[in-house]
Amino acid sequence: MKQLKIKKIEKTLAYAGVEQEIISALNGNVLKRTLKKGELFPLDKSVGMLFIDDGFIKESLVRKSGDFVTMFIWSDHQILVPNYTWYDFEDVEILYEALCDTELTIYPQKSVYQLCSSSMALFDFFINRSQMSLSATREFWVVANKVGKHDTLLIYLTVTFSVLSHKGKNTLPISMADLSSVTGCSRQHWSKLLGELRDQQIIETSYGSITCLDIKKLTNMCDPDLLVIFARYFQE
Repeated sequence: MKQLKIKKIEKTLAYAGVEQEIISALNGNVLKRTLKKGELFPLDKSVGMLFIDDGFIKESLVRKSGDFVTMFIWSDHQILVPNYTWYDFEDVEILYEALCDTELTIYPQKSVYQLCSSSMALFDFFINRSQMSLSATREFWVVANKVGKHDTLLIYLTVTFSVLSHKGKNTLPISMADLSSVTGCSRQHWSKLLGELRDQQIIETSYGSITCLDIKKLTNMCDPDLLVIFARYFQE
């Protein structure tokens, strides 16, 4: 099983053009960590990259006042690169929380930075991933203002469940607060849409999770051009 997971990481990095010798060096220096549901991952600058072997991680931007924005929901087989630029602001903290029992592979920052200096492809990948969650969140907000919240929420659900279906999953562990935060749309908009989709037997909802019953019907409800815009943020 461990070898299978390592190969999935290799495939992702190789797709980005990272050289095989760099990938091998990275995989020779990793740590494993299992988080229980609701457990926070104590991020510090010793962490270079996180690979989610199995589970879901919520990435949130939190201020000392208690205000927070859910930046992204990361699922298994995705590579998460912490965005340390937020540490330039004294009142801001980035938190990573397991939405269910989650297994992580941790790449030390020291080895990642060292190898970035000898691999432009890895450097580009590292920088692009560190900005991905913020870019995706902003994109959702922009589209919500331009094309309407209903279409934006449909797109979010469709792309998310399309990715999960390729992994043999159909349930997303997420709260209404996180749905609102990650898309910039109100709970009222989400409640209305989820109610419509339940009535059409496209989804089922329970406390803290949404299950997709018919991904084809959900996809057919979306504007295909908008799907293309968002899909790039969910590529592995």
